[in-house]
Amino acid sequence: MPIHPGAGATSLNPGELLRQVRDGLLLRTLMLGLLTPALGAARQFSAASQHGTPARLRGLYGLLDRIRAADSAAELDAIEADFDHVVEAALRPPER
Repeated sequence: MPIHPGAGATSLNPGELLRQVRDGLLLRTLMLGLLTPALGAARQFSAASQHGTPARLRGLYGLLDRIRAADSAAELDAIEADFDHVVEAALRPPER
C-alpha cells in the first residue's frame, strides 16, 4: 500500500506521534481547566463591581440636596447618619 507523501515526510514513528498528540490534548485540557475558573472569577468580580452603582449614586445625590437645604445642625446630624447608612450599604458585599 502506498504511503501518503505528507505521512512519509515525518520523522516520527507512529508511537511517538501518538504520544505527542496525547500530550498536546492533555496540555490543552489542563490549560482550559486552569483558565476557566480564572475567567469565571474575573466575570464575577466585574459583575459585582457594577452591581447597584446607579442606585447608590442616586442615594448620594439625594443626600446632597438635603445637605444644601439643611437649616440647622440637627438636620445635618440626621443627614450624616443617613450618609453612614448609605456608605455601609455600598461597602456590604452584594447578596447572591
